[in-house]
Amino acid sequence: MFASTSDNSQSSIGMAFLNKAVMKAAIEAVDVGLDGRSLPSDKKAELILVAYDLILKDSSNKDNVIRLVRAA
Repeated sequence: MFASTSDNSQSSIGMAFLNKAVMKAAIEAVDVGLDGRSLPSDKKAELILVAYDLILKDSSNKDNVIRLVRAA
């Protein structure tokens, strides 16, 4: 079941919470890092989830994610 908090900054799916600002940053970082290159959807989704975890731990990791994706 999907539910949103009143401030709309987090969503809960079951017991997992999603920080929308961090997810947006993760998607942006992956897209910038890929720089027009394509990945299969499942691989891109995995990359976004890893980026989310890194950025959630420290927002300054967004730049590191971009550099890592560009280097791959």
